[in-house]
Amino acid sequence: FWNWYLKASPECAERTQQLIATILGGNTPRETVQAAAQFIENCGVSTHPGKLTGLPKSFIDQLAKDAAQNPMKLTSAPRPLTAADCLKAFHDALDETWE
Repeated sequence: FWNWYLKASPECAERTQQLIATILGGNTPRETVQAAAQFIENCGVSTHPGKLTGLPKSFIDQLAKDAAQNPMKLTSAPRPLTAADCLKAFHDALDETWE
């Protein structure tokens, strides 16, 4: 979701560079997120949700449905969502990394 947040939240991108890049590196917010993912992978932990959980990609639908039940969390996220937007947002954020 971090990459997804970067696309529409200048504040998230700025904070990523100010707070995280100084520790993990990266000349852009996206490079910093990649550096964070590489750090996690180097620690022996997968950054792919499907590998972590052993669940099929179809589980993204359930995650979106569950998230839609918590409107307070959705509106306070770095990139606010409505319940109706959850399914698309979750697939946009997770499809390519689920594996």
